[in-house]
Amino acid sequence: MSSQLQFDEATHVYSVRGAVKPSVTKIISDLKLAPPYPEDDPKGLKPFGTACHKAAELRMWDRLGDCDSRIQPYIDGLDEKIREMRIRPIKTELRMYHPELDVAGTLDLYCEVYGGELAVIDYKTGVPPPCVELQLAGYADMLVTTMAGEYEAVRHSMIRRFSMQLTPGRALVRECPNRAFDHHAWRAAVTLWKWQNDRRK
Repeated sequence: MSSQLQFDEATHVYSVRGAVKPSVTKIISDLKLAPPYPEDDPKGLKPFGTACHKAAELRMWDRLGDCDSRIQPYIDGLDEKIREMRIRPIKTELRMYHPELDVAGTLDLYCEVYGGELAVIDYKTGVPPPCVELQLAGYADMLVTTMAGEYEAVRHSMIRRFSMQLTPGRALVRECPNRAFDHHAWRAAVTLWKWQNDRRK
């Protein structure tokens, strides 16, 4: 984390001391590695994915209370995975900045799973695209850098990465394989993004 990092909710823009910083998702999208995400609102909530994310965040800390009936089935599925994976949250909606790469982002969930293994989890309400592996590699990279003082033993190889698709009654969890390769691919994506943007100046 960085005390200088600012985030504008309305524009979804990150900045450090007034300078705008690219996000993990922006880099992946600009490189055409992510599919388009139209405003899909299957249950009449706008935006539906944002509402599910917020409910999941509150549920992790047992602060959800009464839940919208259209979202509750998705939380029921999450509850099942919390029990099955023995998820213990450490941080949620964690905003981070990587000073070396000059990139920012927000991680859905940093937690312990299966009795003490460190993990990062990204929630999706749609089918997770392959680029989620790069996205989570980016978050793990920032986590290792920004949390080093608090968790000195943390290394890339220690952090398991999962996408969690929230569906009614069941959460579908997929673990990202090939951690080392994804880490190098993520850093290469950042370099390529910067190269492209520098050539546009």
